[in-house]
Amino acid sequence: WLETANAAQAGAIAKACHGRVVEAASGVHGHDILEKLIFTLPTRDAAFVAEELAANGTWFAVHASGHHVFCRLMEFMPEQPATARLVEEVLAGDVVHLCCHKFGHISAMSILSNGLPRHRAELLQCLCSQHKRFARHRFA
Repeated sequence: WLETANAAQAGAIAKACHGRVVEAASGVHGHDILEKLIFTLPTRDAAFVAEELAANGTWFAVHASGHHVFCRLMEFMPEQPATARLVEEVLAGDVVHLCCHKFGHISAMSILSNGLPRHRAELLQCLCSQHKRFARHRFA
């Protein structure tokens, strides 16, 4: 439905999501709405998603539903300051856990394919430092 919505309708949906991003990203279906907003809205209008996830970035990067939102942010707005801060929060945590997690490794691949050069370099440094461990791991 959001693909066919006009700018005013998409803006109204985004306004209704303000303050509810954490709840929506955790939900089985709510993450779909956030993904569509990130895809549909101009970057400046969808930046609130990354801003609201900022304090919980590490958790969402490995969450069954939240990692979808994280990946869409990486795909459509990696250069946004709020998204960059979100990625920096994730990389400041346990990167090994991120790369070995069932859903976290998808977020890690998204950082590698769409992230800023400094984020890619930091993740690659971790991967290269423990290449034997990652070579044997199921998800890494």
